[in-house]
Amino acid sequence: MGNQRFDVWLKSVKPNDHIESVLRASLKSRIKAVRHFLTLASELSISETEPVHQLRVWTRRSAAAMRLYKPLLPHKKARALRQMLKRIRESAGPARDYDVLIDRYRNDADELNLNWMLKRLSEQRDKAQAEIIAVNAELKYGKHLKRQVNSMISDMPNHAGRKMRRIVFSEWGRNTLSELVQQFAQAMPLQTSDIDAFHQFRIQGKHLRYGIELLASAFPGRLKEHVYPELRKIQHRLGKINDHFVAVKLLEQLPLDEKDPEHLDQLKALISREKEAKELALDEFQQWWTKRRMQRILRPLQEILAGR
Repeated sequence: MGNQRFDVWLKSVKPNDHIESVLRASLKSRIKAVRHFLTLASELSISETEPVHQLRVWTRRSAAAMRLYKPLLPHKKARALRQMLKRIRESAGPARDYDVLIDRYRNDADELNLNWMLKRLSEQRDKAQAEIIAVNAELKYGKHLKRQVNSMISDMPNHAGRKMRRIVFSEWGRNTLSELVQQFAQAMPLQTSDIDAFHQFRIQGKHLRYGIELLASAFPGRLKEHVYPELRKIQHRLGKINDHFVAVKLLEQLPLDEKDPEHLDQLKALISREKEAKELALDEFQQWWTKRRMQRILRPLQEILAGR
């Protein structure tokens, strides 16, 4: 079960397929991955960090599919599924954040005398794990997810009716990709150090990236082969900024024994180091993110949307 692989691309989908079949394939494949990694993240040792990481990623991919096809989905059933996905994502988020931080400091623990801090972080990670287990049990080990997505899909024809049967994937994909590109372009930060602006840009970049995974089969190969890798580069660099931002938040919330001033001083020093690293990563991104690099993404997207 742990070796099962899930493909982000809808390889069986064709541009002339009707939207109903594409929607079914999109949602079922992503919810299946969520169920799989929810089980693994709940049952495996917390030293196995990859299932939690994949759980959060596939939950986001599922949410992206729900967002993409929102006009065609029955509202009440879609809302119930979105709430389940949000519940899972919120349970996996803290666990993943602690995993990243623990992994970062593990190699330096002996040299920097940080074993006490790793112990505190591990205690917080245990609490986060308990929340994942509780959500898995609450959703009956993924059965509620499967039941809800199947019920929603079966009700789609009643909601969208003939409209759905007339929509061709390539037409839907072009309009939808155009909206995603517009939102991404509007969020692009230029000549700013506002961390909120970079956070919004990161969110819109994820929306576009996950949207491309769902829509790539409707377009020429360069959307997948050229634009998508460029988006991953952006996400990687913005992710470094976010990792330091999250590290500061987690360290500031870390429970401490007030009787040990040495630990408090060490913690303050680490927080300061993370803040400096965040500013450095932000400066590096600003130097890297030039108008020329921006056009390397926008120009091919505009050409693809124009049918060139």
